[in-house]
Amino acid sequence: MNDRPALTSVPEPAGPRPADDADAARRAIDDLARRLGRSGLAPALLLLLESFRPLLFLGGQVAIGLTPFLSLMVSRAHLDALTGLLSDRDRTSRFMDRLSEEAGR
Repeated sequence: MNDRPALTSVPEPAGPRPADDADAARRAIDDLARRLGRSGLAPALLLLLESFRPLLFLGGQVAIGLTPFLSLMVSRAHLDALTGLLSDRDRTSRFMDRLSEEAGR
């Protein structure tokens, strides 16, 4: 009666695995900090981030809300990376630590 094949296994969800996502975030943070260090902007950005540290999470949430508008000016991948960085305190701290290392070079 039922011509459908039996489901023998559940497929894995599409997309990156959490470990892959964490590694990609680490690489992106390191790359961004390195580029900012080479450009000479690291000390100024570090001062700015330290000054606004209590508001960074809120800024990330505002950026998420403005995604439809901001995506007209910035690629979605860059916007997702920025909102992820600002919304996660651990990532923000890691970025600021890496930026501080680059500023000291």
